[in-house]
Amino acid sequence: MTRYNEQEKNLKTATPLIFLYDASGNQTFTSAGAFHVWDTIEIKTSDFTYTADTNRIYCGNTINGIYKITFNCSFLDSDEESSVVVSQIFKNGTAVTGSSVADGGVSYNQAGYYSQSITYFLYLTKGDYIQLYTYAPGSSYTIYSLSDTSRIAIEFIPMQGWNNSAGGQTNYKGGVMR
Repeated sequence: MTRYNEQEKNLKTATPLIFLYDASGNQTFTSAGAFHVWDTIEIKTSDFTYTADTNRIYCGNTINGIYKITFNCSFLDSDEESSVVVSQIFKNGTAVTGSSVADGGVSYNQAGYYSQSITYFLYLTKGDYIQLYTYAPGSSYTIYSLSDTSRIAIEFIPMQGWNNSAGGQTNYKGGVMR
């Protein structure tokens, strides 16, 4: 299914932005855990560096600031017992405190489906990299990501000031850029 025509897909955004998803899906996650990889680069400005099927998204721009990270994924558990799935954002190889999400349930005699979302605001500088880690704590079962459901978007949040009466124009308070 094509969501955009080629003209819309090639539009250039002035705001640093990257949007990736995993079209093939079926990544496996166990109690040992693994980092997510994405095979499709839907939108990527030159402010980010990413190679398909790797797990690190590099912030290669010179704009230091706050970025909004949005992650979504649905999982299938082939086990027939209780299970929990935990995902967390990593920055430069270290878990980011307050960025984890857990989803669990009980499934008897059938596979369980789980869906997770993370929205997090994080300060990034040139050279930082982001990863998404998922694991199934204390279990011997394996969970799988479903195709087209693992996606991540990272976007820069401009913080220069604002003026609601100026139609969204940038306004530097007192003539000084923050």
